[in-house]
Amino acid sequence: MDTKQKLEHLLRTLFQHSGKTMNPASEQSINNFQNKALDKGVPSSVIDELTTFYRISNGIPCLNGFDFHSCDDEILFEWWSKQELWLAQCDFYTLRWANDKYCIGDAADVSFSSKDEYLSLISLIENAMKEWGLDVQH
Repeated sequence: MDTKQKLEHLLRTLFQHSGKTMNPASEQSINNFQNKALDKGVPSSVIDELTTFYRISNGIPCLNGFDFHSCDDEILFEWWSKQELWLAQCDFYTLRWANDKYCIGDAADVSFSSKDEYLSLISLIENAMKEWGLDVQH
């Protein structure tokens, strides 16, 4: 299974579990996100991973408290002055990309520990869902 298929399966399972529908971002919204991210200097590999995510679902709309920001939400770049993308939150947890990793932390901590740092968006989402008991089976 390639990365897109794995991500799509993961998200589809999460959405089905919650009874909500996935809605991909429009190509215009994706283009705007890509242009803004490129202008800010976000690495192309991160832009590619997030673009793949947004083509499947334009965020995660607060499923069991898990809220992944849409590609046209300005909050994504709120912490860019620190070279961080604010991707999502769940209650008091914050998911972000920083220091070349996807991280789970909070407002004060980029990540709680090295076990809360991931090299891929898929790993971040999988582990966040396990951590928060969202019980997604593959």
